Amino acid sequence: MREFTTGAVRDDEGDKPDYTILPLEAFPRLARHLSANEAKYGRHNYQKGIPVSACARSAFRHLVAWTCGDKSEDHLAAAAVNLLFAIYMQEMHEGRRDINNDPRCVK
Repeated sequence: MREFTTGAVRDDEGDKPDYTILPLEAFPRLARHLSANEAKYGRHNYQKGIPVSACARSAFRHLVAWTCGDKSEDHLAAAAVNLLFAIYMQEMHEGRRDINNDPRCVK
């Protein structure tokens, strides 16, 4: 337990994640990317489940486009969003974790 100078007490933060270390300055670009594609894919479309391999392939394509200087869209934000989707699939959709089954992976 933590006790404050006011006498109030709270649970110790212990192993709870500290979200204040996330780069909040990047969030507007991620939100803009998702908002720009909402009409095309629908709001929260990813929550239905997407194979992790599809997220990874899209992230790689966007990283290559960004690396090559393509400015047709915010490719870095698009890559980051696809990586967030992959993490979401690992956490929420067990059956979508298909990337580890690729026979080309070195074991």
